[in-house]
Amino acid sequence: MIIKTMLLPIAQLMPLHGEFPTLQSVIFRQRVPIMRKTSRLPTTGTRKVRRPLPHLKPSLVDLYNDYLLNNDAISAADKQALNLYSVSRGGNTPSPSPSTTPIVTLSSEKISVLHVIYSDPSTPASHAKPKGVAFCELWYKIDGAAPTSPEECTENCFISRTHDPIVFSPTQRGKTVFVYARWVNRNGKTGPWSGLVTAIIP
Repeated sequence: MIIKTMLLPIAQLMPLHGEFPTLQSVIFRQRVPIMRKTSRLPTTGTRKVRRPLPHLKPSLVDLYNDYLLNNDAISAADKQALNLYSVSRGGNTPSPSPSTTPIVTLSSEKISVLHVIYSDPSTPASHAKPKGVAFCELWYKIDGAAPTSPEECTENCFISRTHDPIVFSPTQRGKTVFVYARWVNRNGKTGPWSGLVTAIIP
């Protein structure tokens, strides 16, 4: 084994939170063992794992919803292939397809915004998703003749939490939106479609 002496870069010494380190704490020498014929450093002990701060969780959930779940550039097949819905993998038996249809209402609380409020027929007094379900998938159409099936809808989104909003443009205010909904579980399996739900864009 060769013992190599080197200066640690400042970026590695800066903490995630707190004051900038003093000059004395930055400029020092540390001996780091370098193994022959390998670029990996030997394990020196159990590493401390940093866990996300609680106040960052809502922002991370919104980032996940806006840029992954509700990204029109990513198809449903790609989402399933990328396993975006799965909370954990492992040796568990895959969940079966959802057997119920979501009960969906569209609440108008702000201009150009409709909030999606869902519940399950098995627990109508609760707004929780059924066990194993990742989100509620919506396909909808704005204005014109009412669609007779989800295939006739032109827009879609994924609602992971009840009361999540759908934001429309100002030019769409006063128009009718037609919505179909279904549950999607963590394995990407889908349940039956709901009946047609309508609302006026405020």
